[in-house]
Amino acid sequence: GYSPQDETTKNPQNHLLIASEGPPLIVSRQHCQIEIQDGGLYINDLGSRFNTVVNGQVIGRGKGFYKAPLQMGENIVVMGGPNSPYQL
Repeated sequence: GYSPQDETTKNPQNHLLIASEGPPLIVSRQHCQIEIQDGGLYINDLGSRFNTVVNGQVIGRGKGFYKAPLQMGENIVVMGGPNSPYQL
């Protein structure tokens, strides 16, 4: 059977595992990452099938943008498209 610990072993760079219920599975195993660049924080979509939404901006495959800045204070990051229940 599936165990989140198995994923941690396979992908030690993953720090947060989200078990997407499906079908379809809308959160990829390596969906997005937080990146520090030029003194700012960014969400970088790693080519996920169903995209990532950062403060209302859709990024990812087919959207022309793979990176969006995080703002000071509260941010809303949605994995799996605008209607996804996977919101951080």
